Amino acid sequence: MEHSCVRLDDLPDEILLIIFQKLNNCDVLYSFMGLNERLDTILYDKIFTRNLSLIKYVHRSSYQFNIILDRFSLEILPKINDKIERLSIESSFIKRILLATNYPNLHALDLYEFEPETASTLFRDGSYLVNQFQNQISSIFIKLKPRKQRIDELGYTTQDNNIFIFIRICILFKNLQYLNFSSYCNYEQLAFSSTAPTEFSSNLLELHVVVRNILDCLCLLNGQFNQLHTFYVTILPYNSIHGPIIDGDNLENNIINHMTRLNKFTFNICSVICLDQLINVPLNEDIKYSFRNFQNNQIISSVDYFSRTGLLYCHVYSYPYTWTFYHNIANNFPGGLFKCVREISLYDDCPFEHDFFIRITQSFPFCYKINYT
Repeated sequence: MEHSCVRLDDLPDEILLIIFQKLNNCDVLYSFMGLNERLDTILYDKIFTRNLSLIKYVHRSSYQFNIILDRFSLEILPKINDKIERLSIESSFIKRILLATNYPNLHALDLYEFEPETASTLFRDGSYLVNQFQNQISSIFIKLKPRKQRIDELGYTTQDNNIFIFIRICILFKNLQYLNFSSYCNYEQLAFSSTAPTEFSSNLLELHVVVRNILDCLCLLNGQFNQLHTFYVTILPYNSIHGPIIDGDNLENNIINHMTRLNKFTFNICSVICLDQLINVPLNEDIKYSFRNFQNNQIISSVDYFSRTGLLYCHVYSYPYTWTFYHNIANNFPGGLFKCVREISLYDDCPFEHDFFIRITQSFPFCYKINYT
């Protein structure tokens, strides 16, 4: 039997479309755009040009990526600029990409690996980002580069800078409807209750944030986001071992009742309390009962007591669980299926048995990292 060789040009458009859809959009555009008129016609389809992800870690090396970036800036982006609706880019080359051409239909920006100083400069009046896209962008996802807490030369902490960036985004982008400012890193929490209050208004409809404690959450719900209908909040136990236990009654009185437009409330809240600070130590049944009015949500709760550290750990979250981490899992873990989780940590005074690890394996099928604390 003789070997046959099929060239790319020999394949029908339908087959090429199927093949290209299996590949990364940017790789397809870089490799095939400009080869011939027929391929260009296929690649101009919005399937390949609507959402572009120019992220360095996707490619094999920095050198290779710089070559790719050169071609996109000089040749590819100017050809498809009116078709791009979403850009995912990193801090180190955002200016180069945004100034390469005009983007008349760009409405979403995903910003990765941003140094707080870069973000502070970027989200100021008069910056090239604000000048070009102030009234155009309706969706922003921003992931600041994790770093340890510190105080700069002006006396501002890392969290102060994070709050400045958050507020400037809300103020400057007049038509912003979606903002994701969330992170699992403790240093990237928003801590509003430790800073002077800032008055501003926003037309946000959906907000994702990580805050330090319940007071910071309440600062977000003081009327500034009066159009908000979807609110994703993670409250982490940062210096909060003397705080209140956040249960259903607390959420209802301090959050739900202040959001008249709210139709979806997804939460993941961990309360860590010193046992000697509690007069009445709650049972898990008490926590479950406090969510009696949450008729449209499936709520999971667990209460653990750790005699070695003298702490009570109360974890409440809406299910299905959408976060990529699940911390301080104890022996009485309630189970469930957590497809989004990639990292877990285990903690208990008692040793873990074989059956426990079977449950963990079944509940976290895509977890690749387990920490023991």
